[in-house]
Amino acid sequence: MYRLYRLDGIDSEQPFELFPGYDNLTDTTGDGFGDQVIDVKNNNGRPDKLVAPARFVDEFKDYQFTASNLAEFNGFEIKIVMTSTNQAYPPKVRELRAIAFA
Repeated sequence: MYRLYRLDGIDSEQPFELFPGYDNLTDTTGDGFGDQVIDVKNNNGRPDKLVAPARFVDEFKDYQFTASNLAEFNGFEIKIVMTSTNQAYPPKVRELRAIAFA
């Protein structure tokens, strides 16, 4: 999820928004990643491309989340929500990058 901070908004009232998700995106460039949102109402927070589950405990997978055509903003916040099928092996994050550009 992400939250945008705008100069004209009150920071405490900005809601978190879901990323579109691969099943709500169309790949128009042929690179395997969705880049055009089908319907904003169907955003579900999934990554831009389906990622196969890890086979090993310490196997890391690359996920990409993209939000395009946003209104002008001066800051952003990212909220990461993860789940696991085995509580003995919690999800881990390695090499997190968040980039915003105009």
